[in-house]
This record gives sequence, structure tokens and C-alpha cells, in this order.
Amino acid sequence: MRRAVGPLDKRRRVTRCQACAQRRIKCQGGPPCDYCVRTSKTCRPQAPRAAPNVTAIIVACHPPPSRNRSPPTPDDALFLDCFASFLQRRCHLTQAFVAAVATDLARLVHESAPVGDLAVAIGALDASRHGAVMASRGGRDARCAAFRAYGRAMRGLQARLSDPDAVTGDDVVWGTFLLGLFELMAEASGDGWATHMFYGTARVLQLAGPARVSLQQRRGLFGAFRVLEATRVIMYGEETFLAGEAWRGVTGVDDAEADCAANPMAEVLDLMIRASSFSKRFFKQIENIPPGERPCSPVIDDLARQGVALFRTIHAWEAATPAQNPFADLARANHLALELFFCKNFTYYDCWLGRQVPRLEAGETDAHVEAVLRACEAVQRSNIPGALLLFPLRMAGANTADADADRKERILKLLGRVHAQGFVVADRIKVDLHDFWQHEEQLAQAR
Repeated sequence: MRRAVGPLDKRRRVTRCQACAQRRIKCQGGPPCDYCVRTSKTCRPQAPRAAPNVTAIIVACHPPPSRNRSPPTPDDALFLDCFASFLQRRCHLTQAFVAAVATDLARLVHESAPVGDLAVAIGALDASRHGAVMASRGGRDARCAAFRAYGRAMRGLQARLSDPDAVTGDDVVWGTFLLGLFELMAEASGDGWATHMFYGTARVLQLAGPARVSLQQRRGLFGAFRVLEATRVIMYGEETFLAGEAWRGVTGVDDAEADCAANPMAEVLDLMIRASSFSKRFFKQIENIPPGERPCSPVIDDLARQGVALFRTIHAWEAATPAQNPFADLARANHLALELFFCKNFTYYDCWLGRQVPRLEAGETDAHVEAVLRACEAVQRSNIPGALLLFPLRMAGANTADADADRKERILKLLGRVHAQGFVVADRIKVDLHDFWQHEEQLAQAR
């Protein structure tokens, strides 16, 4: 049984081979598929999904909730406290989000049944990983309680969406956002979170339109969504509606926070979104050109020129906030990782002879990786969630020299801390890096 990842999830299941699923790219041709042939990989189908467990069955059979929120049980009250503690200690997605949680979300938790259930679900899931596995009364397992509350919230939101005007409701947009946050904490692969971001909050925001973001009650939420959406698209090589003309410049913060000094991540997020859109087009256009025709193709000339121009814009960014600000450290980590990401894309092809392309020398790459790790270490001493460090840590690992065991150990230790915060998706980054390092070691031995 596949768990739905959002009330607007209408997708069909698509089968990809293991290599394409790991790279999060479309699987074409085959078997063997085009990507596996090009990279000399063994094209293997993905393993079938595991049979549904007891938790999934409980969720599927649980009766739908009423529209009005019933008084919380003693167990729910405990998990709501755990949820509030989690947000305070490990979920400062943006500075504006903290204020929005204290006002808008606190109100909706008590007024909206789905939002209240999701607060219970996240609190119970977090409690199950930090010693409070059993509730104080009733003896319910906290993890089981988390998925039961998740199921109630899902059906509550689906029922709510029967109202044509539901997408303009704050309970719906907050509900879909919390669904995504739950997926980020519940599933190690990260696929449920990434899919929900596309079919959940993103779809609701698009249906509501950018004008709704200008309202005070949505500013803090939209800024937090923008951080997670930019992380999703850069890691999965996707595009986002935020790159569209109507959404460009919509940041979800007050005018006083719009400058780089007060909101250092604002410009970096815009650069991440632009770089991801370019990269999506970059790989598609190159793959559509036969390898023998690439060196003389005007499309390759154009991509090189566009790449250099965008890299200059990325490189020109400078943090205006003092280093003691953890959001400035977060911005630096993501900015340096973005430069590593952008330059590495141009190393996958050998069609750039005689053309200027974005490039970092070996010494510059090494300095970037070290600076990323120091910034990540500083961020982890704050209340900023470790999930926002997944992209910087992934790129630091992908640019770490094969023989640098000490630096690899630092990266794995940082990812371990992200996991300990409750974001189990860090395990997927570990797996990706171990596979990458093994591949690089095999290449080195073959030389």
C-alpha cells in the first residue's frame, strides 16, 4: 500500500531502474537504460516495496475525524508539548517563521482538526526518538500514535478540499506544510518529502496565487516553504513554480527583512532556484545532442555563455550579516555549495574544448569544502534545522578528495547529527556519498 503524500497527490507510479532512481532522473530506454549504458552501470530494477506494516493498516482503517476539533486526550496533550518543543529547539527555518509559529500556527492547532492532528503526529514522532516512546497515560506507542494522527490529518484535509475555496484557507496551507515536515522526519529516502512538496504545499500556493502571500498571516510560512522548496529543487535537479515571473521577488517576509543583512538567505535561495532551472535545461539540451556533434554545436556555445554569466552572478554574492548570525552561516554554506554544484555540472561532459566554462581550481574547491564544513558546524550549534544542511553536506562530500578520510569523517559526523535531530533523510545522503566515494575509488584504481 503506497501512502499518499498530500491531499492533491494524483500522480501515477513510475518504474525506474536503481541507478536512475538514485540520481532522481527519468529512466529512458532499456533495459539497459540510456543512463546506465552511458555511465557503464549495471541496469537493475528497483526492489518491490515492502508489504504494509501494522501502522499502515491502522492508518488506513482509522475513521475520519469530524470537522470540529475535539478536546485533546492526555496523550495528545503530551505530544502537543513535544511538538512545541521541537519547533522551538530544532525548527527555526527562518526568523519570520518563528514568529508565525507563535501566532498563526498556535491558533490553528486549536481551531483546525487536521492541523491539530499534524501537530500531534510530529510531536509523537519526535518523542519516539528521544526516550518518550510511551505516552504518560494509555500506554500507546508514540510512533504508532504519530502515524494514526497523520492518517486522520490526511483525510481531514482531503475532506476540507471538497470546498472550492479551501485553498485560500490558512488551515489548508499550514496543514500541507506540516505534512511535508512530517515526511521529512519519517522517511529516510526523502522521496515522500520531495513529492509532497510538489503535490502538496506547492500546489496549494499556486492555486491560491502570489497575492495571498502578501497577507501578514502567510509571510512567515511562505518564507519557510521557500527555503525547503529551494533545497528540494537543487538536490533533485528540478524546476519550481517560484522561478516564474508572477512569483519572482515574492519572499514572504516584511519589507524591513528583505535586505541581505536582515535576511541573508533571501538572495541565496533565488540563486539556488535559478541555478536549478538552468541545470535542468542544461542536461536536457546536451543529452538531446549526439555526442559526436556536441563539440561543434551552437547549443553548447550558448550553454557555456549562459553558464559563465550565471556563475558570475552567483560568485558576486556576499553575506552582509556578521558571522555570528547562524542564518548568515547557513547562507554561506549554501552559497559555497551552490558554486561547487554549478561548476561540477560542467565536468560531466567533455564538449567544452576551446570554450570558457565555470570552473574552480583544485585549491579553490578544497577551500570551499572546508568553509562549507565550518559553516555547517556553526549552524548545528543553533536552532536551525539540520535538514537545511543536506545540500551543503552533499556537495562537500562530492568534492572531497578520495584520500581525505578525515574530512569524510567530519561530513558523516555532521550528517549523523542531522539524523539525531529527527531528520532521518540524512541517511539517504550518507548512502549516496558512500556510493559516490566507492565509485571514485574504483576509478582511481583503474587509472
